[in-house]
Amino acid sequence: MAEQIRTCDVAIVGAGFAGLGVGIELNKKGLHDFVIFEGEDDVGGSWRTNTYPGCACDVPSHLYSYSFEPNPKWPEAYSRQEDIKKYIEHCADKYDLRKNIRFNTKVISASFDAEKGHWVVKTNDGSITHARVFVPATGALSHPKYPDIKGLKSFKGQSVHAARWDSELDLSGKKVAVIGTGASAIQVVPGVADDVAELNVFQRTASWVLPRKNRIYTEKDHLRWNKYPWLQRSSRLALYWLMESALPALMWYPKMLKLGEKLHRSHLNKAIKDPELRGKLTPDYRIGCKRTLVSDDYFPTFARDNVNLITDGIEKIMAKGIKTQDGQLHEVDVIIYASGYEIGEPA
Repeated sequence: MAEQIRTCDVAIVGAGFAGLGVGIELNKKGLHDFVIFEGEDDVGGSWRTNTYPGCACDVPSHLYSYSFEPNPKWPEAYSRQEDIKKYIEHCADKYDLRKNIRFNTKVISASFDAEKGHWVVKTNDGSITHARVFVPATGALSHPKYPDIKGLKSFKGQSVHAARWDSELDLSGKKVAVIGTGASAIQVVPGVADDVAELNVFQRTASWVLPRKNRIYTEKDHLRWNKYPWLQRSSRLALYWLMESALPALMWYPKMLKLGEKLHRSHLNKAIKDPELRGKLTPDYRIGCKRTLVSDDYFPTFARDNVNLITDGIEKIMAKGIKTQDGQLHEVDVIIYASGYEIGEPA
């Protein structure tokens, strides 16, 4: 049986923000002969896949959206996963992109045929697409990364990676471990602390965490932005330059970084009274060396009686729990891996 061959001008991989954005711009320019390959059954990319407790964006809502499609009805200053997903779905529908998307279709290879001057894109349904232009818009937050820890498969309890959350996982009254203290962990930890009997957070390196200062937007805010769109555009522009202002500090004026470190310590001191715990939650490197995080509820979570921060390195994972380098076995019912993503992996 001959392989099915299709042709198009542009082949795009991924129906998240990047892939849909490319499709929208192509349509605006009158270039309608394009295909978007999406491995899942709907649009959304990372904001469809990531559903762990507390999942939200650490970029302000007005800035974390298409400049040409402002959303005057964002529920809060930093939007949650479900609200960002709804926004992406809205954009796919408004700009009539679904007819160009091949859902449940994964690209398994893409190579350029120099002699014929086109890309040869092969997908998991056995078809081949020839395209003049190939756009990989797969993003970086798709494939879960597991830590390199001995005995990873030895654990007999339940385990889940934050990037592949199991919606049926019941944490009520259980002893839970979270491995990792990065961008997803600072959302997972407060997100599950209310439900569990005991939460042990295993930290290898402390992160600089600044207050997010999130707030709920009111109906009055929504009406104002809808009536006067320039106000929302102005807010977006102000947020853009505020975040860009970190560049001079990182590149040329490192003394300015002390302001961020001061904010971290002030936020930490308000939430945590124990000086030893404060020390464990304070990095031993300058801010800016690693990704700086934002959260309003991460530090307060460690003031709870049922939450423990463990900084003794992990030696190995065993059938009943996690053994640290001090020889102690921390018995748990569930392990949550909040260890990030394989950034270099294609979707």
